[in-house]
Amino acid sequence: MKKVTKGFLVAMLMAFSFNVMAAGKIGIVSLQKIMMDSPEAKQISQKLEKQFKPRQEKLMAMQKSINDDMEKLKRDATIMSKSQKSALERKIMQAKRDFERQGQDFQQDLTMAQNQIKEKFMEKVRAAIGQVAQQDGMDLVLPQDVALYNTKGSDITLKVMKALK
Repeated sequence: MKKVTKGFLVAMLMAFSFNVMAAGKIGIVSLQKIMMDSPEAKQISQKLEKQFKPRQEKLMAMQKSINDDMEKLKRDATIMSKSQKSALERKIMQAKRDFERQGQDFQQDLTMAQNQIKEKFMEKVRAAIGQVAQQDGMDLVLPQDVALYNTKGSDITLKVMKALK
């Protein structure tokens, strides 16, 4: 029974490989290069940075304030009254909780915005890949990280980046 199953798998793999060889031209595209180097990807990155920079700066200011208060507590603990020390400790604890909550909210919002923009951009990339593949008469386009070997002539990344402009 195992020999029959192995034989069937070998036959299927051979049939698949013959189909791929008969498929014609195969293109390779580096999605990572497109995401890092294309002008539109850089614009998206700048847009996100501009959108989230005020919140990031607010979080940095909160962190500085917490650090300053902690330093004050450490420095002046011996000369503070118990009530002053206790009030400052409560203030620090509350500020840390607020900072953590706002930091988590910031990270969630940033991740969600990145995912939404990335998905829209990837739709454009897929359309550009399809356009280049049709122009070059390609039957199949694979991501570069999937291909074990490819020639320079099969890489259509630069053409796709031009098509995105």
